[in-house]
Formats: sequence, structure tokens, C-alpha cells
Amino acid sequence: MTTQMTRLMRMITLTLVASAVMAAPVLAVEAALMIPAAAFSADGTDQFNYINYGNYIDTETTLHFHAGVKLPNAARITNVDMMTRDSDVGTITVHLRRLRFGTNGPSEALLTFTSPGNIGCTTNGLCHDMESLLDIKVDSANFVYWLEAIIPDDTGTGTDLNFYAVRIMYEYDDLIFADTFESTGTDMWSGQSTLLKVGTQLGDEPGDPSDLALMADSGRSKAAILDDIASRLYIEDPLAQEALEAALKGEKSYGSPLVIPGPAFKTQGYSDYDDYYFSESYGFVYTRPDDNDGAIMKAPVNLPQGAVIQYYFAFFVDTITDHGVAGYQDNIRFWLTRLDATDIVPTLGMVYTTSSGADPGIRTVSVNRSAMEALEAGCTTVNNNKYTYWVTIDVGRYDLNPPAPYDDEEWWHKVYSVVILYTMP
Repeated sequence: MTTQMTRLMRMITLTLVASAVMAAPVLAVEAALMIPAAAFSADGTDQFNYINYGNYIDTETTLHFHAGVKLPNAARITNVDMMTRDSDVGTITVHLRRLRFGTNGPSEALLTFTSPGNIGCTTNGLCHDMESLLDIKVDSANFVYWLEAIIPDDTGTGTDLNFYAVRIMYEYDDLIFADTFESTGTDMWSGQSTLLKVGTQLGDEPGDPSDLALMADSGRSKAAILDDIASRLYIEDPLAQEALEAALKGEKSYGSPLVIPGPAFKTQGYSDYDDYYFSESYGFVYTRPDDNDGAIMKAPVNLPQGAVIQYYFAFFVDTITDHGVAGYQDNIRFWLTRLDATDIVPTLGMVYTTSSGADPGIRTVSVNRSAMEALEAGCTTVNNNKYTYWVTIDVGRYDLNPPAPYDDEEWWHKVYSVVILYTMP
């Protein structure tokens, strides 16, 4: 066979292989998004008429609550469940709504469903309002999506009307990131999309273009950027420091760190609804002056199905020492909690940790996977079909004029963010 013929055969072979890759069937991946009660915030001025425990919401009057819905573009919603406890004649109504970008409404209600209204539900049972056999295509390029929950007060002694969660089941084609988030390294792309990305778009090793873009944006090397981040963070546990650096680099199967900033936290309602401030200038949450209870606040945790939580971080400033003054919380408290929303069993406190003493700099507490697994084996593997997850902070009050002999000290707490590091299987 001539050299020219050999080259021609190689070209034909490469063309056929490339065509086979491009024509490979796109796999439909099934996934779930569990939106907990902690994700919902109330409208209007009646926020003192409800309490959001994180696992469920209870009201003293009819209120409207809202939570955003983030799904992959072109995903197909196949099923929606509402988790409620309903032994009351009243009903909870939930709408799945969307609004086209750049329009003034009205919004479109894609789904409307209600709790059963005292039909087949007891104070010890859980009611699911199931919308099955759906086929709603998500168009995140043109629409914003959210849930509206209308929750009335229960109307009689011994009755319960509580809202726990909404579970959205959906399918998407295996052409997006494996963790459904923007990951720090292209190794986190799913298998099908990696072939397309490396073979048809980049023409280079995974990670190089993003590294070059990162360096071009800052004018510094990636190593210098990571060193700068490390120099600004005080992380006592060297293994936690190593894990954070690996997550920032997209190494060791880490997905994008889940960063929950101060503005994401919501108050419980009732008397706590106006107990906090967020500093736009400095980026931290703090409480009202002289408030007796501090600010207990919650935020939802949404991670990919099957993700494994490796570390929990909290970034804060604790400027209050143990003064022994009644009514003041000396340490900031942090939680990560899980609830079986399908059966409403007791919650699992996966993380409980606190700050420890005054320090003028930003400090970090961390809890690793082993500590969480010691509480319940397997709890760090995310299961959105069954569980809701949320974080809680108790910021603690501050005083503009501390009692003597502490009147020359800064006496308050600051919480900047909670960060969760996770890996993908």
C-alpha cells in the first residue's frame, strides 16, 4: 500500500472515529433538587407572624413565601412533590412560576398544587402532593424560575399546617458539568462533554485555557493567586488548608466550593425578623445594638446529587471574650443540619461548632468529613431525593457601649460566609 493510500486510510479512520464521538447518544441523567423551608423568605411587614425553623415553616396568619429555583438549562422537569404536614381544614398552595427576562410580567404559573386539607393526614404523618408525568422544559436562557408558597395559619386546636420542602425531579442531557455547577477545572466536566470540549473546542489539555484566562485577568500566576488567598485566611487545621487549596485548583475530584455569603442568610421570623444588619461596605452580618437574642439565621444548602461533603468552613470575626455579662453570647455558633423530608424524622445535626474568643482578624473554624460521619455513617453523601440541608448561624448581639471595664473594646461579632467543600464520585 502506498504512503499516500496509508495517509488517506488514516484520515478516513479518524473521521469515522470523530463522527462516532459526535454521534454518540446523549445520556439522560436523572436528578433531584430539594428546596428546603430554609430557602423561603416572606413578603411584606408581617414577618413577625411566622417562624422558619429551617426544617419547616409555621405561621400565625396567611403569608406568601418565595424561593428561587436553579436548574440546568434545557433540563426537563418530570415530577414535583410538596412536603407538608396537614391535619387542618386549611390548605397550603405552591406555585412554580417563571418570568421572561426583560419583561414586566405577568409571571406564568407552570404548576399549582395544594396540600390535601385534612384528607388522610395526621399530626404524625407527611402529605405529598405529587405532580407526576410532567414534561416541562427549563429555559434558563430566557426565564427566571421561583416557587411561591401560600401558607395560612392552622385553624383549630390539635391541628398542624406546616410546610417542609418542595422536591423537583428532572432530567438533563449529559453535556454539562458533572456536578451541575461551574467547576474550577475542566476535569469536572462529565464524560460526554469532556470529549466534545477537548476534542472540538480547546485542542489542548484540560485546564490550560482556564488557567491562562485566570492569569490574564489578574496579571499574576495561579500559584501567586493561591498564595495570596492562603495568606489572608487563618486556617488552623493544615489538612483543611490543603483541602481548600485542592478545591480552588479543581484537584482531587473537588467541585466548585459552595460559598454561602452573608446576604443568603434569612431570619427565623417572629421577633428575630429585624435583629440583624448586613454591611454592604465590608461584607459581614452583624446584629442590632443591644439586642438580647442576637440573630439566628438560616440559609439553604443545595449540592449535586451524590456529592460527598468533605469540609465545612465558617469565616468570622469574634471580638467578644468571656466577659461573664448576662444576656450576651460570647461565641458565634454554626450548624449544618439535615432533615429526611420524606418522613419528617428527627433532624441530624451534622455540624455544630463555635468561635472561641476575641481576635481582631478574620478567623476560620472547620469541620471535616470524619467528624460528620462519626455522627451517622454515610451522612456526608448528598441525597436530594430524600433530604433537605441547611446551615444556621447565631451571630450574637453587640453593644456600642460595653459595660466597664470593657468600654474601650470593640464588642461585637461578624460573620462573612460559610463554605462547603465537596467532591464528586
